Amino acid sequence: MTQLNLCKLSLLLVISLFLISCDEGGDKTTLIELTPKEMTDLQSSLPQAISKLEYPISEEKLNEEEEVLAGSGFYYELYDENSNLLGYYRLINSGVGCHDGQCAAIKFILVYDSNLNYVQVFHPSDEIIGRFYKGIINDTENSELFTETDWDTLHSILSAPPNILLDTENRYDVVDAETGATFQEYNDAVVPQAAYTTYTVLEYMIHTKEIISAQLPEDNPQ
Repeated sequence: MTQLNLCKLSLLLVISLFLISCDEGGDKTTLIELTPKEMTDLQSSLPQAISKLEYPISEEKLNEEEEVLAGSGFYYELYDENSNLLGYYRLINSGVGCHDGQCAAIKFILVYDSNLNYVQVFHPSDEIIGRFYKGIINDTENSELFTETDWDTLHSILSAPPNILLDTENRYDVVDAETGATFQEYNDAVVPQAAYTTYTVLEYMIHTKEIISAQLPEDNPQ
């Protein structure tokens, strides 16, 4: 074998080893196709989303959240048909929704755009349990589901959180523990008769953003 052929063979061997190394060390992450239910749920917020990547949330971060329940331990990146990042979502299952004179679980989905700006909050379409309720004036025994106006109010609060809520460290500072009435100074900052739920959803919205931001690559900060 001539010296030229040996050089060519050596070069091919180096290239082959390089390609194998890149394949083994490269990104093996595979996009997961959204289920029909997920696509339906996201239709009004990120309608171009067709696939996702799943990321676990650390136990340490979950322990920072009050009353978080099973099913809340992941967040998802959302992608379009060209594999462009569209945003993020997380399913929250929490035990801090209060109605009928007691606390009950609430379940909801938070959606963010690719810059981690809040986009939308809603219930999973197939869930009956875990919906948002509010109290009824002069009736401490019963409650009623959020109205469309209540949803609009919650959306506005999450889009531009009032400073008074951002400065509040505990949901018990918003509501009188004995009467259940919202303290007057918070009346314009919460969904009427649903102060606990408003504050809880806002807390999760902010903390979920912090969780995702902390796990983003250093060269892609939000």
